[in-house]
Amino acid sequence: MAKFCKKCGTPLNGNGICPKCNPQPAPQPAAPASQPAQPWNTQATGAPQAGQYYNPNPQQGAPSYGAVPPEQQTAPGSKMGFGMEMDSKHINISVDKEKAKNFWVAWKNRAGFGDPKTNNTSVYERGMQIVPENVPPTDCEEPVRQYRFAVLRTRALLKRAEARMQVTNKRLLIRAPGRILLRGRTCLQYDFNINEIGGVDVRKSYKFSLFNLIAAWIVAPFLAGIVLSLIMLLLFQNLDFDRFSSNINFFQKLMLLIFGVAGTVPFFLLHKKWLLKLAGLNVTSVCFFLNYLLNTEEFLWYQNQIEDGFFHTLWRGIMILLMVVTLVLALITLIVFIFIPDLKFQVKSKTGQVAMEISRTRMFHAARETVGYTEVLPTEDTEQAIREVNSIITDLNKLGDSAVSKWKQ
Repeated sequence: MAKFCKKCGTPLNGNGICPKCNPQPAPQPAAPASQPAQPWNTQATGAPQAGQYYNPNPQQGAPSYGAVPPEQQTAPGSKMGFGMEMDSKHINISVDKEKAKNFWVAWKNRAGFGDPKTNNTSVYERGMQIVPENVPPTDCEEPVRQYRFAVLRTRALLKRAEARMQVTNKRLLIRAPGRILLRGRTCLQYDFNINEIGGVDVRKSYKFSLFNLIAAWIVAPFLAGIVLSLIMLLLFQNLDFDRFSSNINFFQKLMLLIFGVAGTVPFFLLHKKWLLKLAGLNVTSVCFFLNYLLNTEEFLWYQNQIEDGFFHTLWRGIMILLMVVTLVLALITLIVFIFIPDLKFQVKSKTGQVAMEISRTRMFHAARETVGYTEVLPTEDTEQAIREVNSIITDLNKLGDSAVSKWKQ
């Protein structure tokens, strides 16, 4: 027997519900494939339990707490660029480098360091072409070759710049952007018409560095002193200095020998870290010298070990030999460290006069200052530039734009 709605007379469906008076809610659309529906717990209305997180915008129902997959549990980074990711077992701290950089730039602008117009740009313009990225090109100008030519620095003022040289079919450009710490950006730029250049002279040599010599006298012994303090604390911390001579044993002498040999490791393994090499050799020389002193006849007499003379004589001879080898290695390292590369670059006009010179500022010749840096160091591209620049300029002067295809990178 059919059943009908008492209000409108419409036949009821199988569930006894009138489709007109009590319509069923429309089905919710499925979540997009890129954002799958979350298994929100719509029954949780109290404080979140372990592993439960607040869902402010559920797909249906009131805001609730639910389980969030770990890959979607992220906390937004702060304005300083630091963020945190957390699940029920782990806490991961992340750093947004871009936000951290923006915060640092904003702080420098507010504090008055540097120039707000350039604080957010690259300091050394690495990977950029002078023309057209830094300097606008002239009519029909086309870049031919560019070199990372030199590094300019004055370490006493914490001043540094990186010089690039570019040859185009119209000009020779040299640009050296840099900075002085806490003061701001610096820039050195030269621009020559290619038709007016008679030649380029480059000299690459070495010069004595007083700054490096002072560092070898102060920094290297300071680093060595820290290491030696730890060694002495490790080997001799339990000694009674009133009876010092009776407490030294063979194990301590052997450990001094091992630490001395270990101090030579930086000399053979580190690449061009001359100050660390020198500090390691200082540690080595002191360890060998202490080992020699602990085997002298005067010291052994207090230990009543003078009867074993041959062994101690042999040990002293080995220590003297090792000290001589260490002294030779330290002398080699010191010479290499205090003589640094030096570069001198000149552009000459067709009349033979020097139109521009890039060279270091000499300590007692300030009146002859050229670029204002006490050191001009060559780079990995300097040797190639020395071989090619004159040839490129000659071809451009003789062949014109037809030489571009020959030399263009």
